[in-house]
Amino acid sequence: MDLATLKRGFSLHANDVFVSAFGQVLLEHVRAEAPHVLLRFSPERSTEDSVLQEGAVDLYISAMRPMGEDVHVQSLFTTKFVGLAREHHPIFQQETTPEQFREL
Repeated sequence: MDLATLKRGFSLHANDVFVSAFGQVLLEHVRAEAPHVLLRFSPERSTEDSVLQEGAVDLYISAMRPMGEDVHVQSLFTTKFVGLAREHHPIFQQETTPEQFREL
């Protein structure tokens, strides 16, 4: 397939975090490699798990969830969360556990 001459649109169903973090870079790469391809982002909603099976979107980017045996699922990346607190915050007086953090 010659990406430089491909003329097609793709619908991507993704949450706002993914689109904010990766949308612009993805668009730039697609423009460079396949200038006649159009990417359409549609927002992820919790009630729309069937949009892929119904053919409403080409790619569904979401947190891992069961999608059915007829859908190929592949991890794109893993996420690491960190917490920040001001200097001398009481949370630093002892080792921080998830339970202790939840109580703050």
